Amino acid sequence: MHVRVGGARVGGHAGGWGDGELEAADLANAVAVAQGDREAEEEGVGLSYPLGRVRCRPSHPHFHDTGPTRGHLLVFPRETVTITHAGKRPIVADPSCVMLYNRQEYRREAITPAGARAEWFAVPGDLVHECVRAHAPRAAGSPERPFGDLAWAPGSARGYALARALYGHVRTARPDPLLVEEVILDVLDETVAAACGVRPARRRQHADLADAARRLLAARLDASRCAS
Repeated sequence: MHVRVGGARVGGHAGGWGDGELEAADLANAVAVAQGDREAEEEGVGLSYPLGRVRCRPSHPHFHDTGPTRGHLLVFPRETVTITHAGKRPIVADPSCVMLYNRQEYRREAITPAGARAEWFAVPGDLVHECVRAHAPRAAGSPERPFGDLAWAPGSARGYALARALYGHVRTARPDPLLVEEVILDVLDETVAAACGVRPARRRQHADLADAARRLLAARLDASRCAS
């Protein structure tokens, strides 16, 4: 299978992962942060491209440090949390953005009592690298760190809805592997294009103000939930 990414033709990996990539079956068997503990749930239920969801409350011992990611991920937050990639400044991640992860260490901090809830996709590093190069050659990292320094992208209602719908689809009795692959590569293309269009804030204060606004909105939403 092939799809167009930023005008370039990119080969699919319907048969599995490339050399050095995590085997789909391995991720599909799940990363059980705490077996039987519903406070922390990370499960991979994908086909040739693993995908799944995270449900983790701040009280869980692995909430802040889950260890390194086991693949190159696109994560679609449902709750607002603070994510700090190793060696980088904190990012307030909420449903308005998509978080991008190389295979790396990161820290997570809670903003609301709900903790972390999200859907995620794992994509082979060579496809991510090819996609980033197609949109912004200077932003591309290496096949080992294919997102380079890209850490997040502005989200879209379309991408968010597709992530939710696709997770539901792969939990049906007979998910369509071709559909899963096509949707993931389409969302990857859209997300990387958006990430490459993000201009660095002229001042650190601009980014801080944006983060403060996200924190305030998350706190108000949580307060309204408690009141209802």
